Amino acid sequence: GNITINSAAIALLENSLINASAFQGAGGNIQITLQGIFLSPDSGITASSQLGVDGMVQINDSLLDPSSGLNQLPQDVTDQTDQIVAGCTADANSQFMITGRGGLPEDPTAIIRGQTIWQDLQDFSPEATVSNSDSTSYSLVAAEPIPPDPVVEATGWIVNQQGYVELVAHVPRENFSVAYGCNLSNKGIGNGE
Repeated sequence: GNITINSAAIALLENSLINASAFQGAGGNIQITLQGIFLSPDSGITASSQLGVDGMVQINDSLLDPSSGLNQLPQDVTDQTDQIVAGCTADANSQFMITGRGGLPEDPTAIIRGQTIWQDLQDFSPEATVSNSDSTSYSLVAAEPIPPDPVVEATGWIVNQQGYVELVAHVPRENFSVAYGCNLSNKGIGNGE
């Protein structure tokens, strides 16, 4: 048979299945019209037939704008090979890889994909009161704000005692050294200049 679902949202969790299957003949068709769907990896929507033609699954998302995830690309592409300056000679097994553009979308109206966004709706204002089942009210007292430490821009890097690279505001002179194979005319590499 055919399945038609009109809903604001559907959640298929923990091995849930919407299935329109047939043994002989054409499989059923599934048509779903909604505003949002939440589907766990072990759940699914199928329209199949064991001996005939499989059915069709059609999902209509009324809020989905197909062009919303598209960014305008530049017409003239630049050659990126001149953006990387040849540096010091590398030790064996060293690699430098450019992995692409990550982070936030360029367009503030674009959808952030693959991240969960938390919005806390609690009122933390000093005037807010909390009541429990005994009808006892407690007033919240706002704590004195602690000013944050000022942000200082990193101008160099050092290797700390654990062997990790650490960005620092000022490089101590005892940590400055020139690696074998580096030209001293390369300013700004590791010394904060």
